[in-house]
Amino acid sequence: MLAAAMAVAGFHPSVLVLVAALALGGIVDAVVDAAQNVQGVAVERWAGRSIINSLHAIWSLGAATGGVIGAFAAAQDVAIGTQMIVNGVVWTAVAVLGSWLAVLPRTVAPVADELAATPAPAAGRWSALRLVLPLVVLAICGTLVEDVSNNWAVLYLGTEAGAPVGTAALALTVVLASQFVGRLVGDPMTDRWGREAVARSGGLLIAAGMALAMLPAPYPVAFLGFALMGFGSATLVPAAFAAADRVPGLPAGTGIALLGWLMRIGFLVTSPTVGALSDVASLRVALLVPLAAGLLAAVLSHRAGRIGRAPADGRG
Repeated sequence: MLAAAMAVAGFHPSVLVLVAALALGGIVDAVVDAAQNVQGVAVERWAGRSIINSLHAIWSLGAATGGVIGAFAAAQDVAIGTQMIVNGVVWTAVAVLGSWLAVLPRTVAPVADELAATPAPAAGRWSALRLVLPLVVLAICGTLVEDVSNNWAVLYLGTEAGAPVGTAALALTVVLASQFVGRLVGDPMTDRWGREAVARSGGLLIAAGMALAMLPAPYPVAFLGFALMGFGSATLVPAAFAAADRVPGLPAGTGIALLGWLMRIGFLVTSPTVGALSDVASLRVALLVPLAAGLLAAVLSHRAGRIGRAPADGRG
């Protein structure tokens, strides 16, 4: 459905159809995203070790790959609709194969089914929602890094840091590459030091990276700052999803679905906030937004760690 919606958006000349197709694509993407993370956390629980960071590393790799494919297709003057058709066919096949390979053994799957069939008391649900909200903010702190990098990093490096145009264009690639590396090493770090400590350190790295990028120094220093920011953000969203799965009082998968839904609100406010602040002051000053998000993530990660250790209907 996601591939079909994107194909319609790429081919149809009507603006109304474009909006409807993109809206449908966003709805389906949210459902797929929740299902992926529910499955990933279930496999992680079955494996008895951290793997969620490595799974999210594939998202980082996919985002970078998508950018390369899009840039190549644009350079070859390939129509957007054709791109959407080819991408849809290829990656739908990959997704179907992945879904088939990811099926859990029958001895594991019934546990989630039993938990999902047992509704929590109303009071317990409200208490659980209060536990989910800090995790939503923690996840937004992580996605904010991707959003700011996607929309503002290139402009900042070109106009504020003095990087040449061709070099400044590599800003998003640097962030995604460092995030990919951070997620690959995030699982062994989590197994060694714990999810709470790794996420807290990640928040501090985001803040340190932004402080470095804001310095009136040669542009390679800003590149280093964005790299630190990408590495620091690597484990925040996976940590939030893993903790949301263990929130007491919610059926299996509900915490992850709520987190994935509410986390998307961050995309509606983060970039406009940076833009408004840059209009009032400057883009350099606007980088205080991701810096503050890193510090907030460091504080919230402690609470997320406590939730992750709490018993959740026998799943903690």
